[in-house]
Amino acid sequence: SMGNRHGRRQRQEPQAGLVDLAEKTVSPLPLIWLDVSLDSIPSETLTVQEEFQLTFTVTLFDDELDCEGFIRDLPLTKKITKVKRVQLDQLLRRVKAFQARWYRNVTESLSINYFKQDKNTSEDRSSTDINGSFLFSQLLINTLLHMNSLSTDMNELVDVCTREYAGNASQLKQVELFYNNYTPDECLRWYTKQTFLYILLNKSLRVQNIELLFLYRFFIRDTQRELAKNQCKSPVKVYRGQMMSLRELDRLRKSIGDIISMNSFLSTSLDRQLAEFYVEGAAIGSHGELDSVPVLFEIDAHPSVASTEKPFANISQFSEFAEEEQEVLFMLGSVYRLNGIREENRMYVVSMNLCNIGEHESNRLLDVMKHDYNIRTSNSLRTYACVLVGMGKLDIAEMFLRRVLRELSLLSVSTGQQEQTIEHASCAFSLGQIAWYKGQHDSALDHFRRAHQTFITIPSPTTAEMLRCGATEIFLANIYRDKKNFRQALIYYTNALSTFKRYPLEAQMHLADLYSNMGVLYRLRKQYDQAQNFNEKAMAIRTTCLPPTHPDIASSHRTLAEVHVELNEFNKALEHGDASMLIENTPNTILDQYRCHVTPLRKDLILKF
Repeated sequence: SMGNRHGRRQRQEPQAGLVDLAEKTVSPLPLIWLDVSLDSIPSETLTVQEEFQLTFTVTLFDDELDCEGFIRDLPLTKKITKVKRVQLDQLLRRVKAFQARWYRNVTESLSINYFKQDKNTSEDRSSTDINGSFLFSQLLINTLLHMNSLSTDMNELVDVCTREYAGNASQLKQVELFYNNYTPDECLRWYTKQTFLYILLNKSLRVQNIELLFLYRFFIRDTQRELAKNQCKSPVKVYRGQMMSLRELDRLRKSIGDIISMNSFLSTSLDRQLAEFYVEGAAIGSHGELDSVPVLFEIDAHPSVASTEKPFANISQFSEFAEEEQEVLFMLGSVYRLNGIREENRMYVVSMNLCNIGEHESNRLLDVMKHDYNIRTSNSLRTYACVLVGMGKLDIAEMFLRRVLRELSLLSVSTGQQEQTIEHASCAFSLGQIAWYKGQHDSALDHFRRAHQTFITIPSPTTAEMLRCGATEIFLANIYRDKKNFRQALIYYTNALSTFKRYPLEAQMHLADLYSNMGVLYRLRKQYDQAQNFNEKAMAIRTTCLPPTHPDIASSHRTLAEVHVELNEFNKALEHGDASMLIENTPNTILDQYRCHVTPLRKDLILKF
């Protein structure tokens, strides 16, 4: 008898490189094979063990009693699915489909961004808690979706994946198939497979691997279009099982009533039992870790809430076993409102519904940011780099900008010399910003001078080009101001003021920045009345055009407090100091690390006077 002859293959270590991005690990599920006719282990069975060792522990039996005893000892006995007399190739396809679905629902961790509406809180202000993370994530996705694709995008992505999976014959075969056969209308079919494409994409989304996301932008856009084309026509209630840490669960509890977004595509099921099965299997695989609990997300989604940019669709038809999947996929960056959390059947059920961000206050903030980064009218790599600057990813932004300059140098003059020249100037402007933020003022001065020389010689400049020229003059003035060359600084400030006053509506925020910086100049010259005058002008514009908790408003309050201290007007100083601290001591609405450096104002310094 072979009743005691059963073995298990151990999980292999994942490959190094991009594939090795941090993930929570879950123990493999048991796959039990009973064949009473076995006299020896057939080669096909060994193939099964080799194929599925990452997701399953394959145990072989030829004795029914031994097999039954093994099953009774399993914690998931009630959830076991039995398959009888199935052809091996059919079993392989079926298990592969389950393996891919298991990966999408269990081994994939969730990265969540929060948008707090209740500002009267003293919560931890880590990067995951700041509203700016939510907003910049939305902005990054928006930028990727609006960028033009290049004919070389596929080649670059395939080259990266080939390097990352060197030595992995199975995945390299998939890379080759993808390169030779991929078409945009097949993106969802590719997404449902457990291949390099899905694995790297979602890991890159969760950890914001900016370089890889840039290469994936054509696939992200194709997926968005196919989801919109297959958008659910009626309301759905879907489920997602997930193991989460107690800290993550507590963060969700504190966010009830607020909105959240996922940094990846969200795979869900119309079948609650299936979602529970996945999370229960994951719970067993976690070996009872004290810090890990099973969570079931219960999501109500109405098609009227979905937009063409954030659709959701039943993608079961794109799976090999459509009738068993019942999978609904939500576009990455979709926004949900947390309604409540309850404990049910030894798991936590998180109730939420899909939201239209256009109806939420965060949309106004996004509009401000889209205007700042020119998202609506620009779909260039330079725009992507500008967003990265706002996120504080200066080195990567600089790398992309230098790539733009290399590509521009390769373009034929026949494509339009002036357009290329303007793009060169815009890149120089952005490189100047990066150098300025890094404190490299001489390098910044060189970049801004080159940009300015181009902008002032454009024959028929557009409004946007004139505004960029004025912004360049502000930076040039700031550099000369910091070098104590106040005369040259004032010349550039005056030129910028003349430019902006020609476009009173479009240039409002530029004027606010200009007035604020001129206020700094007059403070350095100890002309405090003038400093107060210009800072009040900046404050008037900002309070009219920006949300009340924008950090630029906090910066204006703080500066005015300091000016009033110099003028011995301590009551006014305290008033502005309190207003500044009120914004500073709440979760930031926009993570704006460089345009304004907001630091707490010490009241004791005011009270000394």
